[in-house]
Amino acid sequence: RPSAVYVTILRDPVARVSSAYFADDGVHFESWLDGIQRASQERSKAATTFHSTQRVWPLAQQVHEEVSNYYVQVFSGVAAHPVTQRHFDAAVSTLTNFDVVLILEHLSTPDGRKEAMSLLERALPLPPIARCPPSIRPRPVNSGRKGVLTEVQRRRIADLNVYDMKLYE
Repeated sequence: RPSAVYVTILRDPVARVSSAYFADDGVHFESWLDGIQRASQERSKAATTFHSTQRVWPLAQQVHEEVSNYYVQVFSGVAAHPVTQRHFDAAVSTLTNFDVVLILEHLSTPDGRKEAMSLLERALPLPPIARCPPSIRPRPVNSGRKGVLTEVQRRRIADLNVYDMKLYE
């Protein structure tokens, strides 16, 4: 680990799920959400079965399509349904080993970018780099439908991400 630097970026859990929803098709919210949750339950069941027969957790679990506590599952190393306080504690323990944890929403402000660069400069022993010329600016990426969730949909996502919301805070 002496030469390794661990960096990650967390995104607001509601914004992350909302983005995934609109990137998919952005219609039929409840059926989309239910489909993703069913796949999550099947993934969790398969991981639990593997663990009970092999006495270890599977090393690779595809949790990229996840609407419920994605970050806690990734950082705890377990595709779990439901996620518990134990998974949350494991995720927090893992994140404490990271050298830099950035918040995506902070990167959209000049102060947030400045803070991120400062953290990265301290963590990464790299020579200074030139700033991007004005013609090469980062652009938002959204290949899907643009839209806005209703307040009920936002609350539903927040309720599915209680542990991720705690981690994000």
